[in-house]
Amino acid sequence: GDFGFTRGDDEKAEYDSANGEAGTDYGNKIIKTAYMNMETYAFDETLNKMQDLLAGMGGYVESSSVSGQSLQDDGYIRRYAHFEFRVPEASFMNFINSVGDLGNVTNSSEGGQDISYQYMDTEARLTSLELQEERLLSILEKAEEIEDVISLEQELSRVRYEIESLQGQLRHWDNLVSFSRVSVDVNEVKEYTDITEQPDTLWERIGDTLRRSFKSLVNFLETVLVVLTAVLPFLLLLGVIALIVVLIVR
Repeated sequence: GDFGFTRGDDEKAEYDSANGEAGTDYGNKIIKTAYMNMETYAFDETLNKMQDLLAGMGGYVESSSVSGQSLQDDGYIRRYAHFEFRVPEASFMNFINSVGDLGNVTNSSEGGQDISYQYMDTEARLTSLELQEERLLSILEKAEEIEDVISLEQELSRVRYEIESLQGQLRHWDNLVSFSRVSVDVNEVKEYTDITEQPDTLWERIGDTLRRSFKSLVNFLETVLVVLTAVLPFLLLLGVIALIVVLIVR
């Protein structure tokens, strides 16, 4: 039989009726997230400062990765880092602004997910299940038949599993709300990216194209100069060998 209890529908109805105005005073449960892509000349210093900022605000690093290295025998290799920071909700904007001051931000975005209704509904379901558990325990104390006891214990096990599942979900949401996630990509560069607005007129577009072409030409000439400097010792050595060969032939 049903032992005189339902699966919580009555309790949930009672809870909803008693807390009909809960949405007004409950407050918002918003999961905040942000993403930042930034460039820096001082890679190690920037990473250390970010860690100091995070620790000072009571946050922690959820995950991180660093790739590349600063110098190799064959030239310069830039480094790249990715971080998943968890920042106290109260320090969310302060952390974002402070990190933005450590380098050149090329891209950033912020978002939020309002889970207030889901949170309130889950709490209502949890309260309903807890009331159902109390009723089951009360009935179990009065049960005499072994079949009844087994059935009640099975139902109690199911209800307890659902209660623990909902409690875990609420704890997970509390963590996401209390500690906002901030994803940060850090790129080591020699020169910051020039972020400019798209020109509107034809002459502005022509002028912007000329500036970029001149800048590319300067970079190309600098590269050629660096290459010539690198091969100059070998050219001098080949010149000396060629001169010796010419003198021997003569």
